[in-house]
Amino acid sequence: MTDPDHLPFNGLAGAVDEPAQQPPGPRYATVWEWVEDWFVLRIRRRMNPAVGKGLSWDPAWWRYPEVVARLLALHAAWEEASAADAAASASAMSTWWLSHLEPHLRVIFDSDSGPMSLAAPDDPLHDRFAGHPPLSTVPVPDEVKQDYDQHPNRALEALEPMFPTVWDWVEGWFVKVIRRRIQTGKGLSWDPAWWRYPEVVARFQALHAAWEFACASESPSAWSVWWVSHLDSHLRVIFDGETGPMSLAGSDSTFTGHTPLGSVALPDAVKQQLAPKG
Repeated sequence: MTDPDHLPFNGLAGAVDEPAQQPPGPRYATVWEWVEDWFVLRIRRRMNPAVGKGLSWDPAWWRYPEVVARLLALHAAWEEASAADAAASASAMSTWWLSHLEPHLRVIFDSDSGPMSLAAPDDPLHDRFAGHPPLSTVPVPDEVKQDYDQHPNRALEALEPMFPTVWDWVEGWFVKVIRRRIQTGKGLSWDPAWWRYPEVVARFQALHAAWEFACASESPSAWSVWWVSHLDSHLRVIFDGETGPMSLAGSDSTFTGHTPLGSVALPDAVKQQLAPKG
């Protein structure tokens, strides 16, 4: 059985166990108490585990690293909203429902390609299913590392990052936690040699920097904001198996991404219009 205390998903564990606002302390000391005593008692939806037919939920939610990470973030943001002072409390909980819970649930309950897709509690073989496997990766070649070492991510200079480089973060956190149903050409697309795609690398660099800042933040809701306002929007593009940067990945072992967009040289008159003034 998977030990939820040793999964590599908890970028902000202290946000739950040691909330920034004291007193009062958290209403629920742990994420599993919150899930069992609040979340599952109030969030009631029509579930249909058939792939792509509705919503999916596994009562053994703690077996899914991404679901655990999202519920940790939701719990921390919920505690922050619950502890809001009188001036902010009027809208804090409504904001939590709309800006935190709903975006997370769209992923958690996604029966097509989400982390719990294919989970079927009524299936005799259900106990053998523990979610989709981690995304596979191909080690980043030294020449690629050297190229990116020459252009370090300046956004990390003000921090002591948990992962010093984007590939450390991708290999050490991202692919271990983000587990989706990958179906090249039919749904989500992923290439283990992700570093061959300039747009994917650039997006991962941005995500990594935002992740590090969320981990360093004193705001309990920073982790949830990172998931819904940064990661989910980027993943809709990165994993897009129809037109995204990795679409067609897997169809040809020599595929290194789509060709660069063409550009026609600007006429002088246009350059003058676009040139900075002064």
